Amino acid sequence: MSLIAPTPLLQLKGVNNFRNLYVKDESVHPNGTFKDRLSWKAAQRYPKDCVFGVISYGNTAISLTRLIKDGNTSNEVVVFVPKGFETWTFGPSSLGSTIGANDILKELETYANVIPIEFNAGLLTDNDLIDLATEHNLNTKNFVNITEGIDIPAYVDIIIEVVEQLGKVPDVCIVPYGAGILCNELKDYLGQFGSGLVIPVAVASPNSMARMLFGPIWLDVNQLKLGGVAFSRHNTPDRTGAVRTPYPVFRVEEEEILNGLQIAEKFGISAEPSGAAGFGILQRLCQIDPSIDPENDLIVVINTGNGIDGFLRGNNK
Repeated sequence: MSLIAPTPLLQLKGVNNFRNLYVKDESVHPNGTFKDRLSWKAAQRYPKDCVFGVISYGNTAISLTRLIKDGNTSNEVVVFVPKGFETWTFGPSSLGSTIGANDILKELETYANVIPIEFNAGLLTDNDLIDLATEHNLNTKNFVNITEGIDIPAYVDIIIEVVEQLGKVPDVCIVPYGAGILCNELKDYLGQFGSGLVIPVAVASPNSMARMLFGPIWLDVNQLKLGGVAFSRHNTPDRTGAVRTPYPVFRVEEEEILNGLQIAEKFGISAEPSGAAGFGILQRLCQIDPSIDPENDLIVVINTGNGIDGFLRGNNK
């Protein structure tokens, strides 16, 4: 894969009376997802014989394994997926596509070692993952866990590009929150300007259409379910050395995700349900933060992409 090219910033008109609404469209990456940015940086950053470990619902794992396969390196990959993953279905995307997790597993098992684990409320350390891999008699020499990013910002170029494309700092960024790395890096970058409100959205159920935003490791999902808001949790300092302080993450409802997919479809934007979640929250954005001015504020929704169609596209090469 060549150096990641900037992705489009598109203006959307006629949505919930927002006059200055934009979407940063990460679906144009080779595998349809912003995770391609992390995979490319990790592959460039670490030795060609290291073992990558990642807890993944599919997008990061597929992106990373395809990159390593195409690069003909000696890297190995250990993927930790939720127990019962093989029964999952993802989609439909804004293009109407669905995919079964079994199809993802078939590809992963060809190029990686896959270990099912229990997803719970505990943050897993590098040593935890190494111990799990060792129990399965896997190689863990030069093990690099990229689940919570790498030792340099993996996604910050997204917001750097947004600022360059707008010519100014956005007033509001709506960000899907899974493991929270993207949100952390946006908050870090915008913080230096002293402006730019970041609104993370997630789901409280593993059965959600946007199940890639169900992250009991990085969020109290019970609190999110009961109160509609929960606080982020990350190791601090993180891999980049940044101090992490908990911040609020907002629940997005199933009907809002459906509405988000409809908005994406209307504007010809390729999005999986988790990528479209940011569109869905627009209808009550001003309830979440009454200071937001729909007439004048610059609002950017980060569409993290469409790994469903990216997966299918890659398989049809």
